[in-house]
Order: sequence, then C-alpha cells, then structure tokens
Amino acid sequence: MKKVLIIEDESHVSAHIKDIINKNFDQLIEVVGGVCESIKDAVIQIKTLRPHILLLDVELKDGVSFEIFNQVDHDGIELIFITGFDTRAIEAIKLGALDYLLKPVDSIELVPAINKAIDMIQKNSFLNQSVMVDVARSYYLDNENKKVILRTAEAIHLVSISDICFCKSEGNYTTFHMLDNKQIMISKPMKYSYSLLPKRLFIKCHKSYIVNKDMIETYLKSGELMLKNGGLIPVSGTNREFVLGQLFG
Repeated sequence: MKKVLIIEDESHVSAHIKDIINKNFDQLIEVVGGVCESIKDAVIQIKTLRPHILLLDVELKDGVSFEIFNQVDHDGIELIFITGFDTRAIEAIKLGALDYLLKPVDSIELVPAINKAIDMIQKNSFLNQSVMVDVARSYYLDNENKKVILRTAEAIHLVSISDICFCKSEGNYTTFHMLDNKQIMISKPMKYSYSLLPKRLFIKCHKSYIVNKDMIETYLKSGELMLKNGGLIPVSGTNREFVLGQLFG
C-alpha cells in the first residue's frame, strides 16, 4: 500500500482530499500523518513517515512549500502541488514542469493525478525533481524566471531562457530551437509553451512561432524576421502591427 501525506493549511480542503482518496483508492493508498499545515509540520512528518506521494499546498502558514525540500530528502517521492488561482504559483510550477491541481480540488482531476503518481512509482521512473523544484522555487521567491525545465519522453532539460532562439509549434508539440542549434521537442501546444516564457523577451509573431526579441536582426518587407544566425521566421498579417510595435515602438 502506498502512503500519501497531505500538506495543506486549510482543514476543510485537507479533509475533502482525504475523502476523495479513501473513496477511490481503497486498499491501494493510505493517507498518513495528522494535521500538516506548515513547513515545520511537513519536515517532521516526511522524515518520520516517508510517504510515497505528497500533495502540497503552495502557500502554508509559515512559508511556501517549495522551502520544505531544503530540509528533507525527497528522492523517490512523487509531488503534486495544489494552488488557487495564483498566477505566480502556476507560472512557477509550470517552469519547473511539476504536476499541480487547482483549487477547488475534485475527483475528476485528483484521481488521474494520483494514478499517474502510482504508475511512476511502480515503474521506478523518478524524475530529477530536485532540479525541478529549484527552478520553481527560484521563480516563486525571486519572481525572475531565468531557467525553465523542458521535459521530453527521454530526458529533463534545464534550459537558460536567454538561450532559446525561437519556438515552433506543430499541433500538440512545440520544438525549442536553441542558440547552439540544439532542438528540444516537448509534447505541449503553443499556448502552454508561450506561458512559460517572459513576455518582455519573447513575442508571438505567428500562430506557430514564438521568437526571442534579442535574436532578431531585421524585419523584412516580405513579412519575415531575420535572426542573427540567418534564420527566417514568418510574421502573420494579424500579428504584424504587434510585432512592429514590440520591435520599434
């Protein structure tokens, strides 16, 4: 039986999550620990109980849950973060490529998230979550996203955002083209990929392209952007005015 620890400072939310787990994972998962509503409580109970899965609220009574992992070894523990409609928290979690649920938590989202965590545990397919948490924590506490985690089927890539030249989307996949000509393809659509990148640095110039403004050398009358490496990126007619305003406004 797998053990799950709920780290949540709102007792009614914690009780609701526990009820969903008990109804849907009888004989598969045991909710362990008592009231766990602070970093201090979490550190003690993680060290004592060694749960397999953590469900963590981002904001706790004495800080943010990202800080827990400065004090405990969480190798082999699956993490699922919980947050309200906190834009900064959601952006931080996405940058770290971590799993999360939005409040109010319901069984439609919680059950698949836990099934995914169980599957990862059974396959012994643990990701390098220390790096992922570090990226999320850095952004959440400093509000400056300098790095992003790009998760592919084969690997986890820690990427400096300034090294991204442009992104090209095809359906539900986006390829990140890097300064060193490396290409990293993730199974996420344009909308998700665009949400990872700082708007002060990246512009969406076409339904299939996002480009780093620092990489642009020339706007051509043909409706293309010439990059410093000689590459050409199309600008759609609907985005032309916006792009010109971003570059020359």
